[in-house]
Amino acid sequence: MRSSRIAPFLGIVIMAAGLLLAGVIAVPALAEELAPPAGANITAVSPAQPDLVIAAAGTTIYRSRDGGTTWQETGQLASPARSLAMTAGDSPILLAGTATAGIYRSFDGGATWQAGNEGLGVTPGAILEVNALGVDSQDPRIVYAATGYRLGTSTVRFTPAALLVSVDGGASWLPLATLPLNSPYFTSLAAVAGQPLTVEAIADAGSSKTYTVDATSLTALLQSGDTSATRQAAAARALGLLGDSNAIDTLLTAAQSSDPRLANAAIESLGLLHAEAAVPTLTSLLAGPETASLSTVADALAAIGGPEALAALHSALASAEMTPARHAAMGALERLGSEAVPGLLDLAANESGVTQRNAVEMLGWIADPSAVDGLAVALEASDPAVRAQAAWALGETLATVDVSGAGEIAAQQALATAATADLSPDVRIHATQALSRLPQQAVVAANPSGSDAAAVPASYTPVGQQTGLHLPGWLTTALLTLRWLILGLVLAAIAGLPWLQNVRGQRRRKHPNG
Repeated sequence: MRSSRIAPFLGIVIMAAGLLLAGVIAVPALAEELAPPAGANITAVSPAQPDLVIAAAGTTIYRSRDGGTTWQETGQLASPARSLAMTAGDSPILLAGTATAGIYRSFDGGATWQAGNEGLGVTPGAILEVNALGVDSQDPRIVYAATGYRLGTSTVRFTPAALLVSVDGGASWLPLATLPLNSPYFTSLAAVAGQPLTVEAIADAGSSKTYTVDATSLTALLQSGDTSATRQAAAARALGLLGDSNAIDTLLTAAQSSDPRLANAAIESLGLLHAEAAVPTLTSLLAGPETASLSTVADALAAIGGPEALAALHSALASAEMTPARHAAMGALERLGSEAVPGLLDLAANESGVTQRNAVEMLGWIADPSAVDGLAVALEASDPAVRAQAAWALGETLATVDVSGAGEIAAQQALATAATADLSPDVRIHATQALSRLPQQAVVAANPSGSDAAAVPASYTPVGQQTGLHLPGWLTTALLTLRWLILGLVLAAIAGLPWLQNVRGQRRRKHPNG
């Protein structure tokens, strides 16, 4: 009897489960939510996500994802926190300056922490406090720190020590300024907009002073044999960020280091400095297997620009195989964008079919309107591989521009001709694909007749041309909800059938003649 009474509720439960799966009924978060944590007077807000806040109360770290309305305890530090910061970007690094253990970093929202004290000044037996942290809101790699020592026996006093900067997200630290004994206790560090590696240090009373990294000390650090490769790489990157052209010779030497961290950092800075003197060295690095990343080398050449640097990238496009150098050059040229187009158009008229094809492919990736006329010319090349690549590239380019211009209309007509009359089936297919991607443009079918009748298979669907029924998102959700609702009602009816039969049986027994 008891089971028959609860049977109808089974269908209701099933129906509710269906609604939950359909997303109609919201399920509250199961994670523990806390009120603003007591004693958490140190906080930091994400520069990129204002609703993401971290706070510290002693060694305990809390996190809020709703701007501080609710909190969750996330992890523990080895020493009480004195300062907090979060780097910019979608995946921020959390940094905590502590009372006695230097700086800790977290990459998982505060659940786990690891020390980041290289170059910070932590020494055995000394109590180093990190009293302030600051981040650059534009560059997630740049972090500032203020430190001081707690000295004394019966009475412990704070003695300012240094301001430091990190250009690798807090992994290592570079000297910014040594603080005098009468320096105030800084509570806030703010990056100065428009001035690289410059910070405004703000004290409790509201006074402030601006500090900038000294390029000479960075060069000395880079040349020092007693410095780790990690800090040398940081010094090389900082010299590029500062824009110090006096460091080019030192960076050229570092670019040929056997340590990949140092070599890549130096090459990146040579690109930032637009160091034309570095082009021969970078060209040789791109040509052979070296320690440095080929992508970093190619990006530096693109950043330097000029005929010689671009010629080094263009030379990599002469390879028929997708070599690492060609792949790196293609990525750099695509990132360079419109500035790379004139040189690529020259290569598109090259006598080498391989160079032509690769240059035309790059023009398709860049999709700059100024390349339309040159791509239309490439559509008439003698090499069918070049023509097919040109058809694809024209489709990529025309899909992003207004096709009402004279050059665009002529290119569209050239594609239509290639789609119906080109002797190569590969060219016809690529031209048909390209036409199908153009706004309000009917696909021109390739001609299946003629001497080369392999044209387009009956089942062939051009890229970008979708088939099937596509419903609006709200209608799809409504249909999904209705499906679960109907299923729940059906199951409720099935589950309630024994109960209904039992009720009818009881009525018959009470009223046998009814």
